[in-house]
Amino acid sequence: MLKKNVLYARSKKLEMNFKHYSYVWFCLLLLAIFPYTLQIQQFQLFKRAYSYLAGSHKTEVCFDETMDILIRIAACSIKKCILKCLDLTGMNLRGINYRTSVGSCLCVPKMNLLYNVTTDLTGGCLAYVTYDCPSEFDYIVENNRCYNYQVQQNTWIVSRDICNALLNSHLLIIDDSNEHHVLSSYLYNKNFLMVWTAGFRSYINRTSFFIWQPYPGKESPISYYSWWNDGANLVNLNMNCIVFVIEINRMENNYCGSSFSVLCEIDVIAEDLFTFEPDSCLSTARHLNHYTIVLPNTSQFGYNGLRHILLVNSEI
Repeated sequence: MLKKNVLYARSKKLEMNFKHYSYVWFCLLLLAIFPYTLQIQQFQLFKRAYSYLAGSHKTEVCFDETMDILIRIAACSIKKCILKCLDLTGMNLRGINYRTSVGSCLCVPKMNLLYNVTTDLTGGCLAYVTYDCPSEFDYIVENNRCYNYQVQQNTWIVSRDICNALLNSHLLIIDDSNEHHVLSSYLYNKNFLMVWTAGFRSYINRTSFFIWQPYPGKESPISYYSWWNDGANLVNLNMNCIVFVIEINRMENNYCGSSFSVLCEIDVIAEDLFTFEPDSCLSTARHLNHYTIVLPNTSQFGYNGLRHILLVNSEI
């Protein structure tokens, strides 16, 4: 009996020691992970720039160097170019051009405009961009949008459900003439005919009007219209959903029960924009809470304290 009591006491002691050390190791692990997690938040991912509009397929491009928003500096490498540009734009950097033959660097700030790109890669031109777009979506570098085309044709309500279930994306919303231009080129290059948008007819006091309804119960006014034939179909109160027709490059209301393809759109993270002063490298740019979509690698390099970027598909 005494021997059993001793063995029991020892087993209880071992159990208590195990729990104690497990707790200690757990705390140490949290302490190790916490600063690492904070460090992750300081990273940005830069990828090579491609366009779906400059050719009939995904094409490597550089930013058009005739744009007057570019900031020109010297840099000895792609990494130094990005780091210097991050500093000059107050972290509001859309991307860079780097010519390996001469070591020239051009900073492309984040602005609310249509970026011009070129397939001319003379001088070893390499363009890198940073964006928050899931891999399932095509990133449109010209206007910073993320699209996913669903070939299967469905009714408007089913199409909206399909998009909502795809990473919480939504039916297409055409915000302005820039997006209209991009859409017509993007869909034309992919040989698409027409796609559903988030446009839907609503009523207030028997007065009908169209709104964007990207999610059930979520509505916003339509501020940009490009109706076919000046909206001749609007008088048909049975046509309550909006399609974008590529052939005529216009919006048109149609029957919600019709079946069309759908272009899902996912909203990128809201950004502060760079305010450009043409005669100076200075700016009134504000620092944004930039985002992270990759883990940092262990190698670090620096310029003015900015160390945390990661290049993808970098030759240098």
